[in-house]
Amino acid sequence: MQTGIFVRVVPPLLLTLTIFGLGLSPGVPNVPGVRFADKVQHAIVFLVLGYSYLRAGRYLWPEAPAVRVRVLAGALAVSVGALLEVLQAFVPYRSAEWFDLWADCLGVGLGMMAARLVDGPMYPCNG
Repeated sequence: MQTGIFVRVVPPLLLTLTIFGLGLSPGVPNVPGVRFADKVQHAIVFLVLGYSYLRAGRYLWPEAPAVRVRVLAGALAVSVGALLEVLQAFVPYRSAEWFDLWADCLGVGLGMMAARLVDGPMYPCNG
């Protein structure tokens, strides 16, 4: 097995599991004294998730057009956020919020922009 899988594919999978684990558990703390801290947390987490999905996609499909990988990675990350909000609607100590999903989408978009700045327009995969 190639080491690239452990560097590019396993981290987004672990991050996704962590997001669902924390997102469906009770008592996830907010940053005290910071207005909209929950939304900022959503945006940061989904920035990292979108970027990591993009890197995984470029590793798994190096010959695919960059735009296609970018769209699929972004759509998958937003889908994770949407599924989390739907599941939270059925958890008694959680609530589903449209603004959380909006913050997730904002984070994914920022992650795509960060990828372009960090990795360049083609998001190369060298291993």
